[in-house]
Amino acid sequence: MNQSNLAVNQVISFDTLKTSAYASAKINLGDELDMDDLVALFAVNDYFQQRLGHSVFSGIEVAGIGDALEKHGIIFVEAQ
Repeated sequence: MNQSNLAVNQVISFDTLKTSAYASAKINLGDELDMDDLVALFAVNDYFQQRLGHSVFSGIEVAGIGDALEKHGIIFVEAQ
């Protein structure tokens, strides 16, 4: 099985989806994200990006994620 088939067959857990959904809501409410939130957001984005070919983050989410990563001392750069 090649690498692209592995990505398509990737499974994401309900807990990860739930954490990502709560993290997205936190962003919309202006609440701070913890590292578990960030991991879940990136996992869900990667899962759908493999299928759709683009990020599923909204502009508000990108800004919120960038702020959270900066608070954790991580630089975030999204490729165009």
